[in-house]
Amino acid sequence: QGAVHIADSLEFRGSWMGALLAAAGRTEEAEELFRGQLEFSQGRLTELDASEQLARFPARARVLIDIAQAQSGLGMFDEAVESAEAAMAALPVAVDAMDGPDVMYDAAAVLVASGRLDRAMEVLVAFFDGPGEQSFAYLEMDPAFEALRDHPGYPGLGG
Repeated sequence: QGAVHIADSLEFRGSWMGALLAAAGRTEEAEELFRGQLEFSQGRLTELDASEQLARFPARARVLIDIAQAQSGLGMFDEAVESAEAAMAALPVAVDAMDGPDVMYDAAAVLVASGRLDRAMEVLVAFFDGPGEQSFAYLEMDPAFEALRDHPGYPGLGG
């Protein structure tokens, strides 16, 4: 109850709260949040794209990831992969070493949820080879990557 109240105050709450509800077996509530997140984020993307200047802003990539997460939560896996790939293309690490890795990490989680494990591994290899101080320990604790842990390349990500 408290987590739901806190989440209601956040602008982009649907995807992560939906994932928590889905994990708790509250699928109808999760789907409602994913649908709301998808609608909200698609509206936000339209606003950003309406401004040529904002279309290149890092927020566009973040909104695309929010869309991908919502699509994934709704089982729209092909669309989720397309949105995740678009987000990474919109904000490559070479352009933004601060926000680019976050987009890559979240895109990899969407790829895992969508069953694209080999592509998720490619993204994570680039993620760990990139700038910043990414933590394999954090990846180990993130339940979004559970399905990837049996992948032959997974143990090599840790260094």
